[in-house]
Amino acid sequence: MRHSIARYINLFLAVFMTMLASMGCISKERLYVGNAATSAAPAYTVSTTVAAESGSHSLTPVIFVGIDSEAEDDIDLVPESTMIITPDGPLSIQCAVSVLPVALAFAEAFESSYGRESDVLAVGRETALEALEAGECDAVVFSGPPAGSGDGVLYRLFAAEGICVIANTNLGRQDISIDEITGLFTGEIEELDGALVTLVLPERGHPTRVCFEDLFPLRGRVSGMMRSLVPSWAIDERSDADVVKTVSENSSAIGIVSISAYMDGSATSGAIDILTINGAPPGSPGYIAKRDVYAAYMDGSVNGFAFVALLDSGDAPGLIIKSGFAAVE
Repeated sequence: MRHSIARYINLFLAVFMTMLASMGCISKERLYVGNAATSAAPAYTVSTTVAAESGSHSLTPVIFVGIDSEAEDDIDLVPESTMIITPDGPLSIQCAVSVLPVALAFAEAFESSYGRESDVLAVGRETALEALEAGECDAVVFSGPPAGSGDGVLYRLFAAEGICVIANTNLGRQDISIDEITGLFTGEIEELDGALVTLVLPERGHPTRVCFEDLFPLRGRVSGMMRSLVPSWAIDERSDADVVKTVSENSSAIGIVSISAYMDGSATSGAIDILTINGAPPGSPGYIAKRDVYAAYMDGSVNGFAFVALLDSGDAPGLIIKSGFAAVE
C-alpha cells in the first residue's frame, strides 16, 4: 500500500513539473534528467540540476529517471526536492538511416539501464519527426540542423557524423578539394597527379557510405530512380578497418572512413595519410564533411527524458565513438 501511495505521489510530481515547464517556470531547453544514486539505479548516471523560478520563490528540482518501484525504501537517500520518474514502457526510436548505429547503441543502453525493451526503426528524417509529433515514437535521432519542429518538440545535440578521406602515402597527397572528391567518386576523373586512382569505401547501405553520399552529394537520378553515382569499379569494404587495410596495401588508393576512425587513431595505421579537405583537417570548424546529430523528443515525455539521461551519461562518449560517430560537448 505504501508503495502504491508513493507511485501516486511521483505521478503527481511529474504532472506538476510538466505544468511548470509549460507555464515557462522551468526552462524547457534545460530540463534534463539524471539517475539517483540508489542501489537500484541504472548504470548510467547524470548529475544535471535544473534551476526553476516560480514567482518570488526559487526552486532547484532534480529529475531522477529509472528508479525501480522496489527501491522506494531508498527514497530517503535522495534530496526532498527530488522527483522520481520511471520509464513508462518500452522505448520506441525512429531514426535516419545514416545514424542507425548510434540509435541502436543507445537503445541497447536503455534496455540494460532501465530493464525495459526498445525498438528502432530506420526511416527518413521528416517521416520520423512527424511520427514523434503524432505520438508514434518516444524519440528521433537524425543529422542536420533542426527544422520544421512542432510545438513541444525538444532537441538535444549529442554527436557528429562525418567522413575522413585517406590516401596511400605513395600518392604524396596531403589535401584534396571538394571538386576532386566529387570528380573521383562519380567517375568523371580517374587520375590524381598523373596516377590512376583506386577508390575504396564502405559497402552500399553502410551508414558511413550513406553519410558520404549525402554530404557531397553522390546520389542522382539514373533511369528514373535515385541511385549512387559512385562508379562500379570502386572497391566496397565492410568496415573502416577493411578500408584502411586495402588503402594501405594499394599504392594508388584513396578511401573513405568514418570521422571516428580519425578521432580514435585507427585511420592512421599502415601507409596512410589523412587528407585535409580544401585545407581544413577533420574535426576543425571549417571542415565540411561532417554534420551534427540530434535527438528529438516531446516535452513531458517520460521515456524521452529517460533517453536524454543516457545521452548525458559518462558512458555516452564511448558509445558514440564505438558507433562510428564523434562525441560533442
